[in-house]
Amino acid sequence: MVTAWLTVEGREAAAEVVNRVRTAVRLTADQAVSLATLLTAEGQPDAAAPFWCQVTTDPETGVETRWRAIQELLASGNAAPAEQALRTALAASPAAGEVLLLRRLLAWVCPPTGSV
Repeated sequence: MVTAWLTVEGREAAAEVVNRVRTAVRLTADQAVSLATLLTAEGQPDAAAPFWCQVTTDPETGVETRWRAIQELLASGNAAPAEQALRTALAASPAAGEVLLLRRLLAWVCPPTGSV
């Protein structure tokens, strides 16, 4: 469906297509990964960023997939949205294990500064 929209409306409409999808349905983590991968392959890493952020902060998603999402965000220059998503998820997460994982992901996005 997204491929058809991009074909018809053009690559410049990627952000609008993403907004339509996010408004219309709540994607599972697997669907978000698939869509983010497609958009990245189509040369639209900024349009893929919201989906990678969703994957990064989804507690039901496996750790390996979450690390991959962070890698994709950092590789495409989308550290700021990744940081914001992780900070928002940290503020909302009561589970100790989840908090630890989110802090580790955040430390990868924003390494602590200090003397060595």
